[in-house]
Amino acid sequence: MRRSLAFAVLNFMIGIVLMYFSIDLGIVYTALYLGILALIYKAFFELRIRYCFFTLLGCILMLLSILGHYNAERMPFVSREAICRGYISAESIDKFGMPVYECEVKEVIFNSKIYNQQVYKVKLSTKEKCRYSMIGERVNFRAKLNIPEANDDKRNYRRYLYSKGIDYKASCRKLEISKVGVYDSAKIRFTVIKFINDKKNLFLANLDSHSRGYFAGIIFGEKNLIDSDIIDEFQGNGTAHILAVSGLHIGIIYMVYKWVKTRFKLGNSTDIILVLMLIIYVILASFSVSIIRAVLIILLKIIADKMVMRFDFLTAISTAILVSLLLNPYSIFDMGFQLSFLSALIIDFIFPHIRRTKHERILGIMALPICLGAYNIVCFGRFSLIAVLANSPVIFLMSIYVPIGIVSFFIYFMSDYFPKILSILITTLGDITYTVNHSFNILQRGAIEVEYNNVKLVFMLYAFIFFVASEYFYIKVVSRHNPKPCIGFIIASLIAVTI
Repeated sequence: MRRSLAFAVLNFMIGIVLMYFSIDLGIVYTALYLGILALIYKAFFELRIRYCFFTLLGCILMLLSILGHYNAERMPFVSREAICRGYISAESIDKFGMPVYECEVKEVIFNSKIYNQQVYKVKLSTKEKCRYSMIGERVNFRAKLNIPEANDDKRNYRRYLYSKGIDYKASCRKLEISKVGVYDSAKIRFTVIKFINDKKNLFLANLDSHSRGYFAGIIFGEKNLIDSDIIDEFQGNGTAHILAVSGLHIGIIYMVYKWVKTRFKLGNSTDIILVLMLIIYVILASFSVSIIRAVLIILLKIIADKMVMRFDFLTAISTAILVSLLLNPYSIFDMGFQLSFLSALIIDFIFPHIRRTKHERILGIMALPICLGAYNIVCFGRFSLIAVLANSPVIFLMSIYVPIGIVSFFIYFMSDYFPKILSILITTLGDITYTVNHSFNILQRGAIEVEYNNVKLVFMLYAFIFFVASEYFYIKVVSRHNPKPCIGFIIASLIAVTI
């Protein structure tokens, strides 16, 4: 195994999933599955039993998280009208154009009693439109905090909201901005968030209405300003990922910084500037999972360089997964989490094999959309053949658009100055990207509609691909002609499907 940490994190994830799906059967079944896993490791993989300890830790963490939500569901104020006080952490609009907020509620007042021992995250809809951004504001509202429905629109909606860290759903008539509040760590944090968000909105105001939507979607992941028909075109072409901030953006920030640092021979002390830029971008992207993953990997790269240590991408991915799951074990069910780390693992496991071929460049561009085909089928019910072709020119354009956009924003952030030439470039590249994407949309027949919902089998397929592509498979199976790990993998897969 290339890195012990990677396998430890894998077992940690197994423990989280095992506890979630076996808790209804009882602790005896969970213990039985753990025992079977230990036997498979010992008999077929020649691995130490200590890795099962990480599976146990995953089970315990998930159990604590389940109990935490269980207690939240049974608070006295649930489904009763109460006064809530907290901070707006994110905002969007629903399909009717009405605002939807994510609010960190610090105080709930019900029956003259104040509940402030825990912070609850609420998905809040309101019937009153606001002409300006509410992010970072301290608000009061009166509403019923309801438990999300377990199943809605053929998916486990409650689990989806839990994966976002949301405890309750609520609806109120209006929000009241409160200027009075205790000056604590939350106040400081949201003051910083509000300042950065206001800077973003002032920057967007410098762009014309047509370019503003593309820029907000591509650079900040906000689709509110983009016409729904255009979003549908991007989704149909399999290029909608450019409208969601990802590790690509963080990678570009890092590459621009490295170029400037090398070009002007700056010392390592300037790394603090990069860290501050990354923190600002995480806030701008509303703490997106893929952005946090990329930032953690970059920080590990910086630490490895400073300590003159070898940087290993798989170890960095494993660390990012571990941190994400420690913050919220339910995030393992979030599609953003799955897609982000699945893409990173494909790059780590599959791309080294592609580099050994004669057609490295072509396969490198086509590999990711093809490898993600099974995931797109099970999650979105479609596989787009066009995506394999459309992604090449669109990603090329994004490799120019994103650095220009990010550099433009940070110039404005630090100086309140937005060069006219950069505005023209942003508008021109946005128009070209739309034209290219629209041209591919004419070939919509390349998208195949598929009805397949067996998530377990799809993830077993990816597990098999990564297993065969790993160094462990080559060393233990191919070199030694030892079929035992393959048999163990098959047995473990069959058991996993039955959970």
